[in-house]
Amino acid sequence: MVAFSRERRSPAQIARSHFATGRGYHIGRHNMLTEFDQSTLANMTAALDYVCKKIPVDKDSHDVRKRIAEAIIARANAGRRTYVDFETAAQTLCATR
Repeated sequence: MVAFSRERRSPAQIARSHFATGRGYHIGRHNMLTEFDQSTLANMTAALDYVCKKIPVDKDSHDVRKRIAEAIIARANAGRRTYVDFETAAQTLCATR
């Protein structure tokens, strides 16, 4: 008998896959389509990785990572698309929690 195991992915990995593929990302009841260039996607992914690594273990959760990803996406949709823009949005969110 062969046991099949499905690799579990972290919330950051799931969010990165949404960024990298340009697939829709669900926020609340609205489906927000992300259509960003590769440079913007790379900046979004890098900022998400950087900020998620700094989350204290006792405060790390899927919900926190999801809110960080949503803040980054909102910043990109507002036209602010540099790495610094994304990191600032994510760190501002973390600082208010």
